[in-house]
Amino acid sequence: MRRPSRRRISRPPNRTAQRRIRGGCANDLPRTVIRSIVNEARRADASGMSERTRPAPTGRRPRVLLVDDDPESLAALAELLEMEGIQVVGQATDGRAGIQAAIDLAPDVVLMDLRMERVGGIEATREITEAAPFTQVVILTAYDGPMPERSAAMAGAYAYLVKGCSAWLMSEIIHQAWQRSKEERRSRRHA
Repeated sequence: MRRPSRRRISRPPNRTAQRRIRGGCANDLPRTVIRSIVNEARRADASGMSERTRPAPTGRRPRVLLVDDDPESLAALAELLEMEGIQVVGQATDGRAGIQAAIDLAPDVVLMDLRMERVGGIEATREITEAAPFTQVVILTAYDGPMPERSAAMAGAYAYLVKGCSAWLMSEIIHQAWQRSKEERRSRRHA
């Protein structure tokens, strides 16, 4: 007699593996994918089966700046992150504006598109990490492959994600970057 097949329960990867994840997600048109992720999160909220327990409104939340040259992606990302309990403190539509906003707003994390007009994501990341050393930058890109020669890590980015990854993964990476930001602030105070 044959045993019934067991359903595999997927577990989130450990923290080190999470930082290295470069996608493993659908890589369709970013607007379409982000819209579907937002709709999925709405359904989860409506059914009470959200993946992440939301912090109390009075609790401290990660402060995130969004930098993307597509206004629709910015709006969808902002809505998604707010639903995940992450505070969006500003938005910028190009790298130069993102650098200035990061200096003015002092966010905990910047979610940065890789390819933009005028100043690209790598150059903007380098300038932000020099000007605001406590701010962590997470590159968000539609580019699913090895990073270019001047990689995000060389520019000082905390991690990079492929557009279309799950809301859970994006939220986890942002929270991890926020924790690193808090740790660096504490260590500089005690030094």
